[in-house]
Amino acid sequence: MPGATVGKQMNSGFPGTYSRNGDCIINSRPVLSTDSAGPKFGAAVVLNQDATGGTFSDAAVSMANGHTPVMTQGSNYAFVGFAVREVMTLLASTFVAQPQLPAIQAYAPGQPCDVLERGSISVVVKDPQAAGYLSGAKVYLRTVLNGAYPSAVVGDLETAADGGNTVQLTNVFLGPGPVDANSVIEVTVLSRNTP
Repeated sequence: MPGATVGKQMNSGFPGTYSRNGDCIINSRPVLSTDSAGPKFGAAVVLNQDATGGTFSDAAVSMANGHTPVMTQGSNYAFVGFAVREVMTLLASTFVAQPQLPAIQAYAPGQPCDVLERGSISVVVKDPQAAGYLSGAKVYLRTVLNGAYPSAVVGDLETAADGGNTVQLTNVFLGPGPVDANSVIEVTVLSRNTP
């Protein structure tokens, strides 16, 4: 190993990449076709338990539409997990060309979306309150803007509660290892939040 690499920190992966195969549960449902955008890879996803028949929505998009995500099963727009990064195909046997892959960062409305409901995944976690990143710490979803933290936007994942401006994600905790230079860290969903 070259001496220049000693002491360097490796990245924690790409947002939306599941990181431990042995205990993953991934579910697929369509993204609500009327949403303005689909879930970005690694974003928090809610389950629409209403007349749509059980579709997924990006949590931030759902909140922009006036819905309040809740953390309990059996309620409308419940947090279900995180959008998984997948290789997208144009047809069943035609893969998207390699040069186009960096441009694909989210699922499209109306299309199937894979969501990690239990297991570990790499996500972007922001921390406007500088609470730090401790293994086993709780993870919060920003639901309301706060002028005291201008860099924080609705839909951000954070490591500290901000009163009524964030909600704790049920059964979600920071995994081992430090956050990398891209604010990516592993989180673990201990058990499924919705059926």
